[in-house]
Amino acid sequence: MKFLIRLIIFCVIPFMAMAQTIQLEPMTMEYWTTPNKSVNFTVAIKNISSSTNSYRLKINRAEQVNGHTSTFCFAEQCFGESQNETSGKDGTVVLAPNDVNDSGHMSFFPNNVMGTTILTYTIYNINSESDKLDVKITIHVGTTDVKEEATTPSFVTPNPTSDIATIQVNLPEGNVQSQLVITNNLGQQVQNVSFNGSSTQFSTAALPAGMYNYTVINGGKVVSLGKLAIVR
Repeated sequence: MKFLIRLIIFCVIPFMAMAQTIQLEPMTMEYWTTPNKSVNFTVAIKNISSSTNSYRLKINRAEQVNGHTSTFCFAEQCFGESQNETSGKDGTVVLAPNDVNDSGHMSFFPNNVMGTTILTYTIYNINSESDKLDVKITIHVGTTDVKEEATTPSFVTPNPTSDIATIQVNLPEGNVQSQLVITNNLGQQVQNVSFNGSSTQFSTAALPAGMYNYTVINGGKVVSLGKLAIVR
């Protein structure tokens, strides 16, 4: 009987330690802007557990284009480029069960530089850093509005697809690296593929069946838009 009790305790404690307490809205965002126009966004955090928890925020700028800058506020702290994480009481959000806090305010500045920046914000429980969620924000900085610029023909074959597909884009010779960005009907990015040349193969095996939108970005410009159907 003692052995059984110990076994139950050892099994329950790791499970409790791994329980997720955070809910974020939204978790993925994608924006298009011009080189002289900043972008602002807000993230709301909810404590979905049955106990009071304390949370902080940190930012990963590893995929931020050189020349772009970003700032963030969380709880009662605001930081520029020199800071990547909140700290102390002023940088901590304390939430009772089911409480929501929307103090996560972020700003992005392209500073007349084109390109695609990806920022990842991590909200984590200060008592358990494994209890965390990421907010991934992709900002495309191009020369003109998306609808005016996205005029380059592109084709995905086969379409519908179930596993492997190929995209072909009518790009000029000597073009720079391109990105294929796939989003779902909620506008959430579900896949990002970098490629050189005018075509590339990509896998759709991890995506659920449904209709998707795709965007081709070349040289920091949105050059083509299209739709992709996935069947299972």
